[in-house]
Amino acid sequence: MNNTQDWLELNKDLRMDANSHLFDESRRSFHMSRYDFAMQFCNKKKVLDGACGTGYGTSLISRVAEISIGIDCDKSAIEYANLVYKNKNTEFKTSFVEATEFNDSEFDVVLSFETVEHTLCPNSHIREIERIIKPDGIAVLSVPNHWGLTNHHFWNFDFPM
Repeated sequence: MNNTQDWLELNKDLRMDANSHLFDESRRSFHMSRYDFAMQFCNKKKVLDGACGTGYGTSLISRVAEISIGIDCDKSAIEYANLVYKNKNTEFKTSFVEATEFNDSEFDVVLSFETVEHTLCPNSHIREIERIIKPDGIAVLSVPNHWGLTNHHFWNFDFPM
């Protein structure tokens, strides 16, 4: 990847970096709010950020976590994450959330924000999280509500507010 900003510009309809001024402040805050909420559960924990995208959230979580591992199915997003956000207690790997190579009960916390609607099988997504999280672990997930189907969403979550 020659220039991370060029890559981000070309991929901004599906990928975003909440630290980049390429995106408007309200969208950046919208995405960061999930990680701000999740940080309270991640202190000194082994955390998986499922579908981490560009890695900005994985990096944020690493400020409090023992280790923060981000996975995404998009190899170029993982390359971006490694170039921009890798630090001493982060790792980034290419993987689908639905089928990881992690051990059973490996993580204290699993995060998966704005992801389930992008999967072909939400049940597989949830089952894999259940498999890799410790019995006393915490999973924090979010989905968009009332957004409808898009070019990138296979599912529409429509719950009363």
